[in-house]
Amino acid sequence: MVESREVNIKRIEQTEFLSLKDEWNGLLSRSPSDNLFLRWEWIHTWWEIFQKQRLLFILAVRQEDRLVALAPFYIEPAVFPKGRRLRFCSDELSPDYMDVIVEKGLETPVALEIIRSLNQHAHQWDILGGDPLRADSTLLACPSALEGIAYRAED
Repeated sequence: MVESREVNIKRIEQTEFLSLKDEWNGLLSRSPSDNLFLRWEWIHTWWEIFQKQRLLFILAVRQEDRLVALAPFYIEPAVFPKGRRLRFCSDELSPDYMDVIVEKGLETPVALEIIRSLNQHAHQWDILGGDPLRADSTLLACPSALEGIAYRAED
């Protein structure tokens, strides 16, 4: 059973991000989130142009060395009084298309692991900005993944 295999989640560095192009796009083609605005080329170009004072925060999830998920986030520095925000890469340019990228069939268990990992890194950010998420977002489709996290969904 696929769900019983252990996953390894790692926050990737900028140099690793640069080398993930083929794996990233291959995973995207195997995910329900497949769209132009989550392709490596789009996210990478956006990052090169808009990174400014932001900190890249991409989680890569592997199962037996196979890339099965990516959570493409960045941390925006504190702006009084809002605090540090964890946001999706390219969120202001591609609304309604943001999501984690998860291989089909692994959405629920991997979304749970991504949320656990975000909680483990919660000392690095104050607010999780989940807008704008795709209407059929993997994260929103797994309400159990959000248990224990205060959030508000708006139309």
